[in-house]
Amino acid sequence: MIQLSRLGTPLTATAVLLILASNLVQLRHGHVELQAELANQGTALASSARVERQLDALAKGTQQLARAGNPNAQRIVAILREKGVSINGG
Repeated sequence: MIQLSRLGTPLTATAVLLILASNLVQLRHGHVELQAELANQGTALASSARVERQLDALAKGTQQLARAGNPNAQRIVAILREKGVSINGG
């Protein structure tokens, strides 16, 4: 018959291995989730950059119209200036 004192070490080793395996699975799952979030962040960042370029082009076009004498564009540029928005180049 197997003595209980001889089972202690193999059972402890098995428990430690199971815990390590569980942690490894959790880490891998977390890594996959982080990769997915990073991809989503890249998509959002690209979209944000596109919107920023569009707004910049719109502001520059409005400033050009204001310089050409368009009263509506002049009002928009004045309001933007009051709000602290500066239009570079254009």
